[in-house]
Amino acid sequence: MNRNFELFRKAIRALTFKEKLLVHFFGLVLIGTIAIFTWNFYGGLNKSPRIVDGGTYNEGLVGSVKILNPLYTDFNNVDRDISQLIFSGLTRYDPLSRDFVADLATYTLSDDEKKYVFTLRDGIKWHDDTPLTVDDIIFTYKDVIQNKDFQNSVLKANFSGVEIVKENEKQVSFTVNEPNNFFITNTNVGILPKHIFVDTEVKDLMKYSSTLKPIGSGPFVVESGPKDNGDLTTVNLSRFEDYYGEKPKIEKVRFLVYPAGELLYKNTSQLHGISKLTENDLANLDDKERFTLYEYTLPQYMAVFFNFDSALMKNKNMRIAAMKSIDKKIILEEIKGKEIIDNPLLDLDQSEWFFKPSLEEAKGALFGLGWNIDKDATEDKARTNAKGDKLVLTLITHELPTGHPAQVETEKLIGLLKKQWLEAGIEIRDEYYILTELEDKIKKREYDMLLTGVNMGYNLDIYAYWHSSQAKAEGLNFSNFRSFEADAIIENLRQAFVKDEKYEEALKKLRKVISDDFPAVFLYAPKFYAAIDNRINNVNIKNLAFPADRFAYFNNWYIKEGR
Repeated sequence: MNRNFELFRKAIRALTFKEKLLVHFFGLVLIGTIAIFTWNFYGGLNKSPRIVDGGTYNEGLVGSVKILNPLYTDFNNVDRDISQLIFSGLTRYDPLSRDFVADLATYTLSDDEKKYVFTLRDGIKWHDDTPLTVDDIIFTYKDVIQNKDFQNSVLKANFSGVEIVKENEKQVSFTVNEPNNFFITNTNVGILPKHIFVDTEVKDLMKYSSTLKPIGSGPFVVESGPKDNGDLTTVNLSRFEDYYGEKPKIEKVRFLVYPAGELLYKNTSQLHGISKLTENDLANLDDKERFTLYEYTLPQYMAVFFNFDSALMKNKNMRIAAMKSIDKKIILEEIKGKEIIDNPLLDLDQSEWFFKPSLEEAKGALFGLGWNIDKDATEDKARTNAKGDKLVLTLITHELPTGHPAQVETEKLIGLLKKQWLEAGIEIRDEYYILTELEDKIKKREYDMLLTGVNMGYNLDIYAYWHSSQAKAEGLNFSNFRSFEADAIIENLRQAFVKDEKYEEALKKLRKVISDDFPAVFLYAPKFYAAIDNRINNVNIKNLAFPADRFAYFNNWYIKEGR
């Protein structure tokens, strides 16, 4: 080492003055380069944002927690949101591909496209460490959903006539009567633990208190709650360390559920996320710069359904008058953040209107039915017939808590509808019912018109709403619309596993068949926003069928903090 150094020193001495300056210059450049590299590697990287495995995510919701049971989440979006992280199904919806992928199980489809065989993953546990088995799947679908006392009519209809068989300890099969390309979308239902509910009567499942800790197999465990403090209900979740899938990066999730939007807006400083905001809600959102907004739409619409079995609405000209009286553009001038919907087939372009408003045509249809306006009466008075009967139609809808955003919007909408109908001479008696009462009214079809929202879910299958077989007490054919031609098209669409030009032609034909009978006023579809704290990263919110689908990739979300 000393000899090498001596040789280096002699070499330097032999250099000219200019050569020595060059050596010193390049030496300084080399030292500077090494210093910068070292700083970037050891200092710069440490100052880059780091992904923290842990942290707590607080989400604000408006509504109430009813029952954290995946079989009843169709009744309450708050329950659906929270249950999405607690329970898991045979399959799960993948918003990016808009397809259903394996979750608890993989599956194969038989050549005749009727039999689905699911093979359960290995090593799946419930949150109480009990193994999840095929018996839990059989219990959920066969013992509960197919039970005559099961109270979710939508889910019950989806599995009506389906043969469910335990093939072995790892496999369960579902066999449908006819090929149905929509069937797989029903298998994302959260599975129930048999060992928890085996001794509970199916009719009593909805009475199972939401204050009791639900046991699921999803990525999060209920740590505490639901805890009701009057103006706030909290549900605290923690990461399930034995989860079979990719474990979430965020360790804890806290849901803060407020009965009214005003209370939520006062507490936004506590929140990292708010999921279902309208354009009007955005104006009330404080500290907007702290949030990133994600706009999304859902496959749903608001409509007024005409009851074909009603004494007045069974006449086609009355339905024409009721439909032609409504100008949706006027309504959307008052109710912002909506997109006009003109038919129930959401696969089709909604800009091609079949239902065009015309107050004169509405008046003409009513006059032709013998409903006249008293010349001496004011312009907005209801029409009467030769018997002196006043033209009054009953409109029923769901009543929500006072101040709830949906209730405020519904009341405003009904006010606008009543005003337009009265211009044609139709008086409306609007009636609001709580959910259980409304369901009873619908079962008995005790209404002329029903105002309700329809969510087409993951597959846009209209069978439940427009097939003749569903024009019954337990069915969702709210108009009691019956058409053999429509039935045939709907059944053929279900058997089409490829959505090609013929598929779209069939949709257009079905649209015409439905439109020709004037079964409803299709109003609008809402636009929503999710506001997520800027510190939450890797958020992907698109192609949602339900607001809860924003959690499809929640396991990938992370909190960026520190350097």
